[in-house]
Amino acid sequence: MFKIGDYLMYRKDVCKVKDIVNKDNILYYKLEPIDDNSLKIETPVENNDNVIKELITKEELINFIKKIPSIEIIECNEKMLEYEYKNLLSTGN
Repeated sequence: MFKIGDYLMYRKDVCKVKDIVNKDNILYYKLEPIDDNSLKIETPVENNDNVIKELITKEELINFIKKIPSIEIIECNEKMLEYEYKNLLSTGN
């Protein structure tokens, strides 16, 4: 569970957890996207695995960047290239 002040990825937005509230015995995160503080998001704490993700650490990012030269180039026709990349990104590969 995230804490107030933590940053996380909600769908495609990096958000700050502004508060955690209890409504009808269900905990909700109150989120604020870092690039649009006028937008307020409320989402249940539980059962959010498909839309809420932890941000990677600085060390993880640096290690990933170092691996870029060893990433295999995708060999496919141009029409399928976008599909292949989206598939790899969505699966985390």
